Amino acid sequence: MAFVSDMSGRFEVYVRNLGGGKEQWQISSDGGANARWRADSKELFYESGDGYLMAVPWQQEKPGTPVRLFQISNRAEAGTSVFEDVTPDGQRFLLNVPTTSLTSLGFYAITHWPSLPGTTAK
Repeated sequence: MAFVSDMSGRFEVYVRNLGGGKEQWQISSDGGANARWRADSKELFYESGDGYLMAVPWQQEKPGTPVRLFQISNRAEAGTSVFEDVTPDGQRFLLNVPTTSLTSLGFYAITHWPSLPGTTAK
C-alpha cells in the first residue's frame, strides 16, 4: 500500500507491506504526493516536492531507487494535484495542467439521440 503522510514533518510518500509484515519504507526524500501503482505493482509513480514525476521500481518485495521521469513545468494551483493517474502499463500519464489562455471550448453531450425528432435509430 502506498500512502502520503507528514509524520516526518512534511508530506512524503511511504509504502507499507500489507502481507502481514510490519515493514514500511519512506520512498520520497524531497516531499511527495499522489502515489500511483502500475497495474502489475512492479512500479510506483509519484509527484516529487520539486515538481518531477518520479518512478520507483519494485523488486523482490522492496523499493528500488527513485528515478526522475520528467519535470512537470506547469504547476497547478495550490492545493490541486498535477499528477492524476497512470495507465496500467505505466507508459502514459494523466496530468492536470492549467491552460495558458483564457479561452474555453464548449462541450455538448447529447443523450438519447435516437429518440430525437428527425433521427433514425437502427
